[in-house]
Amino acid sequence: MKTTIAILSLVCAGTALADPVLKPGQKPGVATAWSSAGGSTTLTLAPGFTADAVAAAIQKGVPGAKASVADGKVQVSGVDEKALLAALEKVEVSGGGDDVDAMVAALQGVGGDDSSGSSIRATKQADFSKVVAAEAPPISATVISVKHGKYPFVAVTIELGEVPKGVEGVKPKDHITVVPRVASKNGVIAPTDERSKTNIGAWYVRPGDVVTVGLEGLTAQGFWAAAVFERSMKKSGGAKTR
Repeated sequence: MKTTIAILSLVCAGTALADPVLKPGQKPGVATAWSSAGGSTTLTLAPGFTADAVAAAIQKGVPGAKASVADGKVQVSGVDEKALLAALEKVEVSGGGDDVDAMVAALQGVGGDDSSGSSIRATKQADFSKVVAAEAPPISATVISVKHGKYPFVAVTIELGEVPKGVEGVKPKDHITVVPRVASKNGVIAPTDERSKTNIGAWYVRPGDVVTVGLEGLTAQGFWAAAVFERSMKKSGGAKTR
């Protein structure tokens, strides 16, 4: 049966420093790739930035531009590509991906305790477009970088290896940021939650470590909820830290 990774619409509670949509010289910034067709330019975004926020910033900052969101990307019309790319160097957007505690808050809902272990289905701010499979197929990956929040919460950027057939939303070699689910109270791991005991290993990983992840869903903030995050004893020489 075909497995689909759900797309979740969550509201992020934190803030982060602003970044330009394109860096000087029209180099990738918040937008990592772009293409034009039929009078419209489509922007692919870096993890940690919401398409809605980027579209709003472009609409406000680029005269004549009409920005919309489709499939997690931003589509801009009303301005030709050359003029648009030049203008995007001056448009800045704040992302939520640098604030781990805010990322966890997005998973659990504002006002809860410090547990991200409960199902996304129970959070008040979750809006499902599709049903998440009970068990996400395991994907092997290599750690690129690690950002720690309040123990035991952590955000890990990884490079994906082979992606199981039927899994949608990611492909081999993709770099994505994941927040593993861990049930805890005031920093103490739930003693009866075996999955949390495994996922807590994410706190200790380092760049180059090989891990196995089960992706639960992509949030509106651009990071992934990981139902499973397991460390491996192996090391990989293929991934480059950044």
